[in-house]
Amino acid sequence: MLCNEGHRQALKARKERDKTRHREYTNDLVHPLLYTSVPAHALLPDDDIHTQLLSCNLSNTFNYKFRPHSLSDLTHEDYKINFDPNFEKQNVKYKCILNEIQFNDSDYDSDLNDIDTFINKQDPIQVYLQACKQYQIHPFNTVIEGLNMNIVDLSEMSINDLDLKAICLALRIHTKMKCIRLNGNNITAQGCAYLQETLKDNYKTEELDISKNPIKTEGIEILSLLFINDETRMSIIKKLNLSSCELIDSDGPILKKIIQGGEMLQELYLNGNQLGTITCKNIGLVLKDAPELRILDLSWNMIRDYDIRPICNSLKNNQSLERLDLMMNGLGNQGAILIANMLSNNDTLIELDLSNNRIEKDGADIFASKLEMNRRLKKLWFGNNNIGTFGSLVLLKAIDHIKSQVEYLNIENVLINDDFLDLYTQINQYIRPLEVIHGGIRGKLGRSHSTVSGFTIMDDIDLRYLDTKSLHAMFQRDPFKILARMAKEGGYDFPKALKQWDIEEHGHLTYSIYVTDFPTAVKDAGITLDKTLHFILWNYLKKIAKKGSVSYLQFITPLPKLNIKKPIKKKSKSTNIKK
Repeated sequence: MLCNEGHRQALKARKERDKTRHREYTNDLVHPLLYTSVPAHALLPDDDIHTQLLSCNLSNTFNYKFRPHSLSDLTHEDYKINFDPNFEKQNVKYKCILNEIQFNDSDYDSDLNDIDTFINKQDPIQVYLQACKQYQIHPFNTVIEGLNMNIVDLSEMSINDLDLKAICLALRIHTKMKCIRLNGNNITAQGCAYLQETLKDNYKTEELDISKNPIKTEGIEILSLLFINDETRMSIIKKLNLSSCELIDSDGPILKKIIQGGEMLQELYLNGNQLGTITCKNIGLVLKDAPELRILDLSWNMIRDYDIRPICNSLKNNQSLERLDLMMNGLGNQGAILIANMLSNNDTLIELDLSNNRIEKDGADIFASKLEMNRRLKKLWFGNNNIGTFGSLVLLKAIDHIKSQVEYLNIENVLINDDFLDLYTQINQYIRPLEVIHGGIRGKLGRSHSTVSGFTIMDDIDLRYLDTKSLHAMFQRDPFKILARMAKEGGYDFPKALKQWDIEEHGHLTYSIYVTDFPTAVKDAGITLDKTLHFILWNYLKKIAKKGSVSYLQFITPLPKLNIKKPIKKKSKSTNIKK
């Protein structure tokens, strides 16, 4: 049993212990035992002489150790954090265990060089975890997984500027990150400052996606610093996505700097902003000199009528751009005409999207007339325009041209008619495979006659003006028809040569010839075929041959003409009435 003096000392010790616990939770952090129970990153400087204690979410991820040791004995063995206890004790008002990175929000200055304060700085994952501790944020497993690879995809994860700050500290160590995707988050211009500071000396990152973030003019201006090439550094970013970043038309000069400085930039996405006249002028000034730019997406902007003229003028001399997306801009007929004139002089563009642009029948008609001259375009989007069945048909006729390379036509929500279907069938059968997406089929338009047997869409083409490649393509569609045209235009008597090789039976012509004799008959008629044409003809003969022979009757008998029967009026019989 304790004596009275011992009992009094025990009560006094208990009161001191209670006072110590009370100070730990009432911001009185002078006592060194506080550091044994409060994480360092939960301490932030306050205006008072004491330090403010923030609420801390403790989890097993951080492995905090709460031990009744003094300040000098405190260590985090898991992360090997070493520091000077005397220095930290003197500066507890201003610092945590890890130095806070200072930022000036007024000019978006980012000082990420304080990475040296993180111990074990060769491991980006450890740096990221320590940064999350310091800034009192929850680490993302996706970031940790991405730091083990060359791609980090943080799309639509509600990442803010502070989260990005911790990620950028890790990326300063991970210098081999090739792809950074941050679309659909809450990143502002401050976050762009962290990215710019991180990537300015990075020579591995090839893709940066910051779309659907409210970075606005300030953010794009900061990111443009990545594309200022000089003797000491050069941007290697190949794909930049700035879609839906709340950019405005006056940001055109900044976008001009990005295209001009991005010597390796191949894909630029600017859709979903408010770009217009100023942007088109600035892009047009540098587009013709962009050696690597392959894709330019300007869809869902505010480009009208004549706004597209500078870009069209540049594309006449551009030798790199392969895809241009102008969907949902309101170009109208005038914009379609400007683009059509560009297509007639462009040899690089492969894909073009003009859907939802208020183009009408007249614009489609002029566009189709210029499309016939293009030898490169393979995919065309023209849907959701008020062009009707007339517009869809003239577009298909332009694609039907022998030199056209179009393989995909999208005229969504545009009606087609029976003439369109007939022509589409012939293109697929004789020229090349063609995929068409349309908005429905309208019934027959009351054509006065049926399709003539043997009629093809080649009858209105002059063979004299075809180059070798086009002639080969034409010959492959219908060799017999082209042979007849060659014989007629050259003045050769092809039927006579064929009759000399006829398979006669009992002295009568059968109008058939052996497959092996047909090329000889062509040669005897005076028609000269190169190796390619001869090869095409030989394959065609084997395809249509029956029992080793083919009929040449169509070279003797001309194609039937249209016979439109006129209604015969019945003569009224005269009757004699006897009086």
